[in-house]
This record gives sequence, structure tokens and C-alpha cells, in this order.
Amino acid sequence: MRSMRFKESTNPCTAFFREFLNAIFRTKTSTHEYTKLDKVLDMFDVTMLGVGTTIGMGSYIFIGYYAKEIGPAVVISHLLAALVSFMNALCYAEFVSREPGSGGAYSQAYYLLGEFLAAIIGWLLAGENVFGSALSARGLSEVIDMCAGNRISDYLKSYVTFSNPFLADYPDVPAVLIELIILTIVSFGLKEVTFLNNFIVAINVSVLILIVLVSGSNIEFSNWTLPPKEGCGNGGFMPYGVSSIWNGVNKVFYAYIGFDAAGHAGSEVTDPERTIPTSLLLSVMVVTVLYLFQTFTHTLLWPYCDQDISAPIQHTMSGIGMEIMKWITTVGCPIGLIGNLVCSTYPLTRLLFAIAEDGLLYSYFGYLNIHTKTPIMALYISGFATALFALLFDKFRLAEVSCLGAMGTYCLIAIAVLTLRYTEEDMEYGNTKRPFHRIIFNMEPSADRPTVISSLIVLICGTVIFVTAFPAQLIFLFGSEGLKNGDKLTVFILFLIIGFYIFIMSIIINQPSSPARLGLQVFLPSCFKPILPVLCILVNAQICILYSLESWIILFMWMSIGTFIYFTYGIWNSKAREKDLLQK
Repeated sequence: MRSMRFKESTNPCTAFFREFLNAIFRTKTSTHEYTKLDKVLDMFDVTMLGVGTTIGMGSYIFIGYYAKEIGPAVVISHLLAALVSFMNALCYAEFVSREPGSGGAYSQAYYLLGEFLAAIIGWLLAGENVFGSALSARGLSEVIDMCAGNRISDYLKSYVTFSNPFLADYPDVPAVLIELIILTIVSFGLKEVTFLNNFIVAINVSVLILIVLVSGSNIEFSNWTLPPKEGCGNGGFMPYGVSSIWNGVNKVFYAYIGFDAAGHAGSEVTDPERTIPTSLLLSVMVVTVLYLFQTFTHTLLWPYCDQDISAPIQHTMSGIGMEIMKWITTVGCPIGLIGNLVCSTYPLTRLLFAIAEDGLLYSYFGYLNIHTKTPIMALYISGFATALFALLFDKFRLAEVSCLGAMGTYCLIAIAVLTLRYTEEDMEYGNTKRPFHRIIFNMEPSADRPTVISSLIVLICGTVIFVTAFPAQLIFLFGSEGLKNGDKLTVFILFLIIGFYIFIMSIIINQPSSPARLGLQVFLPSCFKPILPVLCILVNAQICILYSLESWIILFMWMSIGTFIYFTYGIWNSKAREKDLLQK
């Protein structure tokens, strides 16, 4: 897939199109090009970075909302979300392990897939972190407001309120001030920020473990078998039905995004080839264990229908008479959210710095403070954007847009991993003197090593799965009632879609795969190679479809800005373009 070049042509239109394709598919020679950053991080630091970025709003603020909306079955929703997250982490780890560098998946995409896809992945990752940081700032502001008896929000609402469905009820000015303070903290330098992050994550994890251990004696299994009553659904473990468990996955999934922060530290890690993939998977496993124990305990401590959405843990601790734990969590909550903000801001600045260093983003994003070795302009500009979003959008909107950015990245990475498993360096073009069906199914005379043709077939199949996944999930979503009622047309369409994906999978499986084995491939026979990335694409699409239209529109606007920057600046100022011109 690397260094794809299209043949010369004398036709002006064809020549222009050829140059355009060469531009968007050009690659860089290595991901180890960001030598200005200090290599001071080890596996513990990077794992703590991933854990710190992931634990925050999901553990302190949203846990009450999750329990109230889903019921005790939120435990299963968490387990499914953790499984989806781990699948994505496996693909992500395999992708970045090929040659880790600063910028994580963005740099790897630039090295392997081409410039335009790298720019898209980079901007999706930037959106995930910008909106995620804004959410943490907004959450911390709400915690402070709660401690002040809601006086801050009441005062702001007395002056300005919003009625637009895209915006929050009121402009959150304290969230802006919080973000500006975080910018000051992160600007001190990597060593200081790493020490602070490790300290905060240790406190964060200790508080969550303490909650589980101390409150364990107060659990009541009767809270999982409550009788039906108004506002509590049908009662029992699944008060809102079996469908609420999977529909709840899209709500709780935000709690698991952020592990990719570890992937952005490649140029500041002493042993990136080993550290980055391992830290990614360790982050997901640590977070999964913590969330499952916390959710299990929380739903048994207090009835799901009486959960407090603004301060769920404090409300529960007060309800069971543990006032000391209430105040410990009241202190631990803002500390945890501060750590989450710091951890979200760090990978964002490194990502923007990497994109600017490649020439795909305005050059001032690449300005580095010579004393602290911090991308200072990337920090301030992204910080001001984060502050603006925290000012205007509510926490649920920010969570959804952040999830959509992460899911988009994971889908593109899954397509890349799928194709790379059937690709190798210096491939032959392949035998095209066969009937079409023999080419796409690699029938006799079959190729035993990947070729350009076989690799392209896999890429096309992966793209088809990605493009059709969203309309297919929409059909499932709107046809679910017909499926329950046994509607023949709905059942026929369902089997048609399943048959279509089985057909696509059979084409991929018949292609010759790369002998190189990375990640989970070490334990799997070749016929299972496409299963993980294809499952990631389909499951991620299913989760994304459940998010609101407003969130999709905001993400579309965000991506439009990134695409505009690429085609008006990046494509002309790319460092890879400069190298191509020098070689000519």
C-alpha cells in the first residue's frame, strides 16, 4: 500500500487527476521523525496516561445516568462496551506497533496508507480529544457548581440561556476558566506533567477501589429485583427490556474511549515498539476491571430509579449513611477530572504538533518551547477551541461527538489492519489473465503470496463493508419491530444482508495473506485473519447509528474544517511533497 504511484499520461485532465491521486496517496518514509521531543516515558508512564485519559466522567458523573437509563443491566452494557473497546484496542495496537511514532495512528497512517487518510484520521483523533477535554472541563465545572449549591449556574442562567438543540442550557463560563488553568499546568513540561498525572491517577484509582471495598458490606441484591413502578420500567434486572442492554452500550462506551492517548507518545518513549502496544492493551484491561467492579457495586448499593444524575456517588454514599466516603468522593471527583483533563490535553498537543511537523497543518502549530519541550502553540490554540466547546455544548452532546470521532478512527484503522494483513512489501502485480470470478476468489492458478491485485481486492472489500455498514445498521434499527413480529420482508432483508457480508468475507479469506504475524494474528490461523477488523467495523457502525442527528452534524462540521485545511494548505505544504519535488 505504500508509495502508490499512478502512471504518466499525455491527456491534461488525466494528468491532473494522476497528480491529485499521487498527492493524496503519497507517504512519508518513517514515523521516527519528531526528534525534538524528549524520550523520558516508560511503560508505566504510558499506561497511566491511557488510564488517566479514560477514567473520569464515566466513573464519577455518568455512572448515575447510566444506571437510571439502563437499570442494573448496565453491568452487562459495560461488559459489552469493554469487549468492543478491547477489540478496537487490539486493532489499534497492531496498527501502531508496525512503527510507533509521535501522533500515534495518524503517523502510522501517513507511513502506510497515504497523506489524505492520515489527515482524516488525525483530524478525527483531534476531534475526539478536543470534545473529550471540553466534556471534562464542563463536568468539573458542574461538580464545583454542585458544591456551591448550584448558585453559579443559576446566576449564569439569569443572564443568558440557550434554546437551540445543538447548545447547552447556558454558557458555562467556569468551564472556560478551568480549561485555561489546565493549559498553564500542561505548559510546564513533560516530566512535571507526567509526575502530576501519575499522582492523580493513583489517587483516582485508589478512590474507586476504596468505594468498592468500603461500601461492599452495604450491597443489597434486592436492588436488582425491584418491583415495577412508575419511572422504573418493568422492574427486575432488565427493567427496560433486553434491547436496552445493547442500546445502553452507545451510552457507556464513552467511558472506554481514551486508551489511544498512549499511542501518541511514541517519540517520547524509550522503547516504543514494545511499550506502546502493551500499554494500550493494559490501559483497557485496567479500566475494564475498575468500571465493572464500580458498576456492580453502585447498582447494588442504591436503587437504579433513585439515582442522582449530577452527583451519583456522593448521593449514594450519603444515602447509605457513609458521610466520610461522601466527602472523600467529593474531593476525589474533581481531582480525577483534573487528571482526565491533563491526560486528554497531552495527546492532543502531540498530535497537532506531529501534523504540523509534516506540513499538513499551519506551521505555528509546530512551534516548540525550547525550555519545556512543549508544543506551546498547539497547546494554546487547541485549548481555546476546547474552552469554546465547553462554553457552548452540554455534556451529553460533547460525549457523543467525542465517541463519534473515536469510532470513525477505529473504523478506518480496522480497514487498514484488514488490508495490511493481506499486504507485504515488493508485491508482484498478479495474474490478470483469468476469468473475473477466479481473480476475486483467488482460484487456480492461485497466488500463494499477496499481490497488488489481491491486496486491492481486500481493500475494496473492506471499504464496501465500511460504506454499507451504516445503512445496514439503519435497516436493522428501523426494522427491529418487524423482526420481532416475524415480518417476512424484514426477515428476508435481514438474511440478504447477512448473506452479503458472508459473500464479502469469503472473498477476503480466499486471498493470500501476509506471512508476517502481529498482535492477535500470532494465535489465529489465516482463515480468521479478517474476522477481528470486520467485526470492529460492523459493531462500531451499530453503536454510531444510535447517536443523535445533532451530534452527527457537529462532527460533520468539524471534519469539514479539517478537510478544508488539508485541501487549501496541507496538500500544498506537505513535507512529503517537498521531498517529491526535490527528487524530481
